[in-house]
Amino acid sequence: MLHKGFFPDTFDGQENHVWRFVQLDADLYMPTLAGLKCFFPKLVPGGVLLLHDYFSFFTGVRRAADEYFSDHGVVVVPFADKAGTGIVVKSKL
Repeated sequence: MLHKGFFPDTFDGQENHVWRFVQLDADLYMPTLAGLKCFFPKLVPGGVLLLHDYFSFFTGVRRAADEYFSDHGVVVVPFADKAGTGIVVKSKL
C-alpha cells in the first residue's frame, strides 16, 4: 500500500492496522519522525522497517531515527544499497 504525501496526514484510516514491512522514504526530519511514531509501535515482532536515506546526505532522516530509537534500544543497520538505506527488525521479545 503506497501513500504519497506527508506524515501523519497520509496515515489517516490506517491507525488500526499492524505492519510486517514498512519502507519510509520521507527525506526530512519531521515527516520521518512522524512516520516512525505511526508505524513502529504497530510493527509486528520480527517486522522489518526500511529507512531510505538513513546513511545519506539527508541528515534529517538519521537524526529523526536516532532520536526516536534511542528510547527503544534499537540500532539501525546499513542495508547494502546505493541510497544509504537503514534497516530495523523489531525484536520478538
